[in-house]
Amino acid sequence: MGTQRLVFLDFCKFFGIAFMVWGHAGVPLGVDTYLHSFHMPIFFFVSGYLFQLDRYSFPRFVWGRARSLLIPYLVFGIGLCLLWNGYYTLFSPEQAVPWEDVFLRVLWMSSSDSSLFAAVQWFLPCLFFTEVAFYLLALCTRRLPWLLAPIAVGFSVLGVGASAWFPTPWPWGLDCGLSAIAFYSAGYGLRALGKFRAGRWLLSGPWYLLPVLFGGGLALSLWNGYVNLRLLLFGNYFLYYGAALCSILFYVLFSAWMARFPRFVSCPLGRWMACVGRNTLGILVLNQAVRQILVLALPWEEWQAAAPDAVYWMDGAMAFVVLWISFGLSLLLGKLAPWLVGKKRAVRQYRPKHFS
Repeated sequence: MGTQRLVFLDFCKFFGIAFMVWGHAGVPLGVDTYLHSFHMPIFFFVSGYLFQLDRYSFPRFVWGRARSLLIPYLVFGIGLCLLWNGYYTLFSPEQAVPWEDVFLRVLWMSSSDSSLFAAVQWFLPCLFFTEVAFYLLALCTRRLPWLLAPIAVGFSVLGVGASAWFPTPWPWGLDCGLSAIAFYSAGYGLRALGKFRAGRWLLSGPWYLLPVLFGGGLALSLWNGYVNLRLLLFGNYFLYYGAALCSILFYVLFSAWMARFPRFVSCPLGRWMACVGRNTLGILVLNQAVRQILVLALPWEEWQAAAPDAVYWMDGAMAFVVLWISFGLSLLLGKLAPWLVGKKRAVRQYRPKHFS
């Protein structure tokens, strides 16, 4: 793509990261059930859409993904654990944990380990594992590409059953990656489908599919109940993947539909959404810490106690503020230390590519 980007993917990632931050701030159970059905799987889907087997050799691919995912994982994982355990040690000793446990949690983080306030970092090694595994799968099935789909389904079955078959969580979110390979494969398959007329028609964003996909994703997620990829909570296998894929396709097609309008892409809102979508890694690793600092710095509990009927509205406002602050910090890091937020070099402007 050169210096151009498919801006609709930035819009997709905007929805994923915005819903993640909103969910962390506090939402009603029904909303949380819907958001958790797709807001992390959508990132695996987008990564799969961008995957190109022939672009890099396997060693170069592994090194590139390790640099952009594992370095931020270690830096922010260790940094945030030191920050919060230090705070607890000084001001709330009953919540502090032994320092040797802090480093053990970071270096051997399991998918269900809260690891203080660095819990969200599980996604980074999980994505690394998923991408490396998919590269090997794609390489082995290059001459028989139709095998990718059934193999991905097999991994999804293993991933959903991992919590029952292996009661001890695996380190670095590897057990989550088994089920995530299916989403990664779906994204890769959609890109491959784009070479054909049916795929181009689908990515043109036919408006009449949007309410069907949105309604299907919402209904299936509420039917299945609360799920959480990090905690290996899936509910019914078919409802889980059906709800996730319906919602993901809805936001993909809705983003593609928005990207068809140059005026929206170039307006302040469109530019902001795309820019947020380009900085999701920094927002992901920072948002929980930013929120906790705000909660500690403000009389937050007193405000919520004074207006119990407006708690969720206040949490929504908090999520918006957290998104803006995390976004600003991510931009700053992208200029001063791009390697901390998964970028090769300092952030530069780009010319978005929209659909016509």
